Amino acid sequence: IFFRAENMLRLASRRLWQVSSARIRWASSFQCEAATKLLDEYASKSDTKVLTEFDALRVVGTFGVGVLQRTLVDPNEPNEDLQSKVPKVSAVKGILRYADGSLVTHKTEHKAIELAVPAENAKKVVDTFVERFSKTDLKLEGLMFREWVEYAPSMGNEILLSAYQDPVFGPCVVVGFGGVLVDNFKDEFNMPPFVIPVAYGVDSFLPYLKESTLVRLIEGKLRGREKLIDWEVLEDVIRSLAEGIMHFSPYNPEGEYVVDEIEVNPAAIENGRLVALDSVVSVTPKSKTGLMSIPSEKPISKIAQMCQPKSMGLIGCTEKIQGKTMAQEVFGKVFKRMVRTSAAEMLLARMMKATAFSKT
Repeated sequence: IFFRAENMLRLASRRLWQVSSARIRWASSFQCEAATKLLDEYASKSDTKVLTEFDALRVVGTFGVGVLQRTLVDPNEPNEDLQSKVPKVSAVKGILRYADGSLVTHKTEHKAIELAVPAENAKKVVDTFVERFSKTDLKLEGLMFREWVEYAPSMGNEILLSAYQDPVFGPCVVVGFGGVLVDNFKDEFNMPPFVIPVAYGVDSFLPYLKESTLVRLIEGKLRGREKLIDWEVLEDVIRSLAEGIMHFSPYNPEGEYVVDEIEVNPAAIENGRLVALDSVVSVTPKSKTGLMSIPSEKPISKIAQMCQPKSMGLIGCTEKIQGKTMAQEVFGKVFKRMVRTSAAEMLLARMMKATAFSKT
């Protein structure tokens, strides 16, 4: 019975996948075969879920994001002719593992990053890293020399690009301000990254993203700002990420892996292109996740009505202090951000002056 039910689920999921994936077939820079070969290579040499940054950047390149020249150096091998093998100027990042074999993903706090290193100093940097981590419990597995990009980080020229498997909406793509601005914009200015549920059609979300502050900023449409990149470049990267995260998802019966998350932060805008400066990729073999059915349609259009309501009702408020406090919280804070300040204050004043508060 279980075997028959499993086969029925697989057949049903395959049909749902065909219907859903038909919506996202577009021309993009996603390289499916190249990505699969890379994941096959990593699965054969390691059972860890999170890839090293060197390997992650290789996968990121197949997902349509630009990557820079880089060299992986083994600290345990002779590196006498290292100067000719690494970029002229590099950002050097140590690949570290904890005692249990898990990967160190936050390198800055462990002093595993050196910036703007000339090629002639490469051997010296390797020796410094070896000495630094020989006194710790961390294992130095390698060093990545990545081409150095000379640019001044500012608002708009660092972008967050991400794709992940959401438990409710399925495969999603995330775009927003990158670098150190991500958390600040989310918390201080109520400007979280833009999330696109891929299974429901990317085309229906791109017009809203195109009118966002981020895109208008990088396209030079805000006063005093120069154009940094064409919309078509960003759009192609988004479509490539969407196609890739949909292919490597629990809903694709033909995929062998699930890319749980792929994050590029920041992706720097350099000479009109997007290049990955830092990346994290986590992958799980499909055998460990199982096949899932395509998530059912969600009333996404109604979410906009919740975020920008034309009307709002409070049910059960009384003349007592609790009711007035609730009204002040909702209309004085939440609703005030959605409509003109004067309108919100006028509405709140009328409610506070009402004699029969429970009836209003």
